[in-house]
Amino acid sequence: MHITIYLKTGEITLELRSGKKIVDRVIFPEDRSVSEQLLPQLDKLLKKNKLEAQDVEKFALQSEIPESYTTYRVAKAIVEGINIAKRLS
Repeated sequence: MHITIYLKTGEITLELRSGKKIVDRVIFPEDRSVSEQLLPQLDKLLKKNKLEAQDVEKFALQSEIPESYTTYRVAKAIVEGINIAKRLS
């Protein structure tokens, strides 16, 4: 299983994949509250699919918005933090 966070202007998509197959997807508006929404939305996606973070092999980020945007920076920090924690456990 992999989770990719896709950032577009005005929209954030969380996509859960098993290989190339899309298992589930959550789409919500990017309205400058990504720091309050992203982790709860990730948790919701995992719980809906009866998974825990340990069950996901990799978290990734793909973005169409500039790296200088706060939304990008918050999402990148979350993805990197989760991946580091997974490597250490």
